[in-house]
Amino acid sequence: EFITRRLGREALEKAFEPYLAGTLASDPDRANARAALPRLTNLEQRYGSIALGVCARKLRRHSGPAIEPFSFEGGMATLIDALVAAPGIRLHTRRTVTQVEHDGNSWRVVSDSQQGERAVRARHLVLAVPAPAAADLLAPRDAVLGELVRGIECASLVVVHFGFDRRAVTHPLNGMGFLVPRREGLPLTGCQWMSSLFPERAPPGKVLLSAYLGGARAPDVLQWDDQRIIAATLYALKPLLGLTAAPEMVHLERHPRALPLYYGAYQKRVRAIGDRLLGLPGLHLVGNYLGGLSTRDRIICAQAAARRVQALLANPEVGGFLPARPAAGVR
Repeated sequence: EFITRRLGREALEKAFEPYLAGTLASDPDRANARAALPRLTNLEQRYGSIALGVCARKLRRHSGPAIEPFSFEGGMATLIDALVAAPGIRLHTRRTVTQVEHDGNSWRVVSDSQQGERAVRARHLVLAVPAPAAADLLAPRDAVLGELVRGIECASLVVVHFGFDRRAVTHPLNGMGFLVPRREGLPLTGCQWMSSLFPERAPPGKVLLSAYLGGARAPDVLQWDDQRIIAATLYALKPLLGLTAAPEMVHLERHPRALPLYYGAYQKRVRAIGDRLLGLPGLHLVGNYLGGLSTRDRIICAQAAARRVQALLANPEVGGFLPARPAAGVR
């Protein structure tokens, strides 16, 4: 409704629906505009109209650096490796957290592994896990908070990575990729040309393509077998990219609860989560269901949480809940 009232149905069908389905795995018929498209709604709120806001932003960009896509050369593990290398950090892997408890002064975290059960205590506990996992851990301590977090729906996603010889793809791949409108009737929501974005992602003379399927548009894709998914993806990609040979590499990933869906009264739910956290001092929730999906958003929110913990350690009387930033809507 927000898009059609201001920009028309064609803009929704050809631009915003593919964007929401491809980058957020979301359904525009159910998504909350302020949560899913915060930059756009903020422009209208600040400048009175989207057009004026866009013009003002373009004028300001002449004096500031452009935001470019980025990645880590060694993959996402690079970020974790850097954190682990920081002084005072102790990383424990292959452990499943089974319980969190609060005794009024500290948090007790119980985990299990092949080596047995282990418990640790801390003044501050940061749960940086997906919403369903956070809900399971929180519900025994605060049933209301657990249900609030559990109420954030998640979309499944299937990602298929293809490695091709460059000569087998006739398309110039001179861009980032493409998104697919739902009226095309495809399970494919989009495809990123990863080796065009980040050349080191493929050997010389090769290209890497990452296709996305499912989401809120086609949740049943998660139940398809591998061969059906691969065949359907290649069928969609062949005429679009001019594929002339089979891929040399195929890697398929299934994510049953990949991305949170900012549906309905999402912002009201976030405020309610904040209210419940006021009664649980030392507990901090950080995840892509609060504050945006992109790596940039996650780093910004994590830094805010770290500063919050630091301030509370220095002055426990500060109190309060640190609201999440509006969802940025960018993977």
